Amino acid sequence: MDKEDILIEARLPGDDNWSNMLFLASAYAEAAEVLCSALQEDDYAQQYTSTMVIRQLCRHAIELFLKGAIGMKSGHVLATHRLDRLYPEYTRLYPNDVFHFTMPIPKELLSSEDFFADELESYQRDDAEKYRYPASRQGQSFASMSAFDVGEEMKVIENLRSAINHLGFQLAERFQKIYRPGGLF
Repeated sequence: MDKEDILIEARLPGDDNWSNMLFLASAYAEAAEVLCSALQEDDYAQQYTSTMVIRQLCRHAIELFLKGAIGMKSGHVLATHRLDRLYPEYTRLYPNDVFHFTMPIPKELLSSEDFFADELESYQRDDAEKYRYPASRQGQSFASMSAFDVGEEMKVIENLRSAINHLGFQLAERFQKIYRPGGLF
């Protein structure tokens, strides 16, 4: 079959909204891994804007994973994009080590240590925008974010994808979700 002849059905593999969030989380993490690998091979523009796209894919993978896992257990999820609000809810619902999920992001997104309250609030509020836009709504540039060490970031992304897939499988078993053939877990 020619590459042009590939047709992918328009269906999600999960049985419900929550499991589909886990599948999408895995797909976002995979996309970040593919783009980071392309960056290493110089098949993707080696520029800062490319790294912002990769980081946004990772950040969104984490958000979808947390929302899917929270929803599986509680039947609802917080209406927020803020990881600092989603992660504590995840750890409250899943205190067991089996479901421990290490966030591969700066600790500043999750705690107030070393920050003044108003600075932390601004940092966390802007988190969902950091890699999608060049500047905050107030016009502050996000270009001053840290450098992107491709080799180190690739390790983080591989670990993130592995954790999402492993924990997604564990959650599917726990909640007896049935996944269709070809699923990621």
